[in-house]
Amino acid sequence: MSEQRWVIAKLSVFFVIAFIYQQITGFEPAFEAGASPWWKYLTSVIGHSSWEHLMNNLFFIGVFGTVLELETSGTKAFNIFVLSALFANISAFIFYPQTGII
Repeated sequence: MSEQRWVIAKLSVFFVIAFIYQQITGFEPAFEAGASPWWKYLTSVIGHSSWEHLMNNLFFIGVFGTVLELETSGTKAFNIFVLSALFANISAFIFYPQTGII
């Protein structure tokens, strides 16, 4: 078992800050195939569509991400999160090509 570095907790705080920024500025992080610039594919991983969406994601990343971080390492947990998020976006793009991915 490795020592916890609070990477998942820091990632969760980052998501909250990003969502507040989204609400204040009106920034729309969703990726829409054929209509959005390429970098929105990455912002769609960070963005959330509502407070409920954000809270649900924070709950699950808090429960599962913390356990993963404790059992492996903060770096490994972060890398698994990023790869999972990018794979999820690819899957959403394949199955729901006409909708915004967030």
